[in-house]
Amino acid sequence: MPDVMRPAGSSLRPVLWALTVLMGCGTGCRGPAGFWKSYESDRILESSSDQGPWGGTRWVQWQADQEGTFALAPTVKFAEDNGWECEHPREVSAAELSGWAIADKPVFPVVFGLNNASSRELPRHIDGAALLARCETGWIRVDPGTSDATPAYGYVLIQRDGRRMAVYHHWGEG
Repeated sequence: MPDVMRPAGSSLRPVLWALTVLMGCGTGCRGPAGFWKSYESDRILESSSDQGPWGGTRWVQWQADQEGTFALAPTVKFAEDNGWECEHPREVSAAELSGWAIADKPVFPVVFGLNNASSRELPRHIDGAALLARCETGWIRVDPGTSDATPAYGYVLIQRDGRRMAVYHHWGEG
């Protein structure tokens, strides 16, 4: 049987294509909840993203000088346009927020599972009455001890006067 002639380098085409896609994703993919970095980006006060192969955490804090800058309806629409499904928000009083602290440091407690007492504390800059929306993100949380999986919710917290906003998301193991 005659040998099939192939152009030089043709066997590398799939590999080169895969590498190109992966390199482009490495520089362009935003990761879980990464779309929030494009929301009102000129008003981002502080943010953190620690993403790994088995889990990650992202939080973003915004601040504006003018009251009413951040409102629930456009923020939830942005979340839903990016694949999150948000529940009806609940009111959080300033008194309740003041209880979200460790060693007098304001935190946002993200609790995993239905009755799981473990939590991951994230910095919180909102101290006045606020609205809190819990959103289904499509990601999961996994308890490393039991492998039980629960939804990895994203949380949108907007200070009632509309001058401050924060988003929190933690997914994967841990």
